[in-house]
Amino acid sequence: MSRWAACLLWAMAVFVRGQAPQAVPYVSGCEAICAGLADAIRAAPEMLVMRIEDALVFNEECAAEIVTTAIDVVGAQPELVKQIVETAIKVAPRQSAKIVQAARTFSVP
Repeated sequence: MSRWAACLLWAMAVFVRGQAPQAVPYVSGCEAICAGLADAIRAAPEMLVMRIEDALVFNEECAAEIVTTAIDVVGAQPELVKQIVETAIKVAPRQSAKIVQAARTFSVP
């Protein structure tokens, strides 16, 4: 079957069904990691440090996003923010400037 015929069949199928296939929105790697991290922290808050370590080992380049997500999920509680920042700097020391900058975007409640 030629490409033209295949396209025509696809167009006819869309017309008959009345709708085109839905596009899947693009999700960046950092967004996916942070979504999973947020869910994991909410499910088991006592494993906060381990979850941050895992996320940073998986993708160190997302350090700022990971720290921001973790701080947001814990409600910017000062003691937990300190744990998050210390853990992130320990695991990803090359990203320390980004980590500190991300933490500074939050105000303590």
